[in-house]
Amino acid sequence: MNQQRRAESSDGAAKTEPQWTPSPPEAVAKWLEGKTLAELDAVELAGRALYPETLKRYNTAKRGAVEEIAIMLRVPTTLEQARSRVAALEQVQKICRLDKRPTMAEAEAILGSTYFDNLDTVQLLSLCILDAEPLDGVHPRYMFADDLDRCHPRGSLLEVFERLNHYSSLEDPRIGEVTEDQFNQVVAAIARIGNLSPLLVIDGSARDNFMITMARRLVIFQTPQSG
Repeated sequence: MNQQRRAESSDGAAKTEPQWTPSPPEAVAKWLEGKTLAELDAVELAGRALYPETLKRYNTAKRGAVEEIAIMLRVPTTLEQARSRVAALEQVQKICRLDKRPTMAEAEAILGSTYFDNLDTVQLLSLCILDAEPLDGVHPRYMFADDLDRCHPRGSLLEVFERLNHYSSLEDPRIGEVTEDQFNQVVAAIARIGNLSPLLVIDGSARDNFMITMARRLVIFQTPQSG
């Protein structure tokens, strides 16, 4: 993107049409290869990791050619998630010309859960997608939610949202895959202290697998052995 466009959109608004440039092809390849957090070319800024990514869109000037824009992606904080949810509710209020901001249940009842979820996702992505090149040492927001929704197809945004969830799981300090030694250590800890608090070091999906493995091994001991 050229310097003029960047200077005009440093506050996150897309005031001029972006100049589309191809992104490094290895950005997507690294994500598809399942790189670990340490292996990704993340940039640390103000204590947060920024991940080099790409955002696709069709360029109508080139007869619908698909182009990739280099971006930086950051995992949202709790405050940013709350801000995006409030912004989505305020958008429903504006669209439907309501007297006051609706609750989430009211917004879903008016628009349907799918459409509200789409609004909510775009609002969150607008806080998480940053320009690839810093301006005065800062990566500004790529676009506001309305511009992001207008300039990029829904499928492209959902693709980036899936990658955002992937990076969020990578930043989770809890155990994602339990080794045999870790399995035995957690089982021993549960038996020793008499409660399930050791499971808190394991994330959700791995915790389910852990419990299933425990159940399967218990069944073996409960089955009468021949001989």
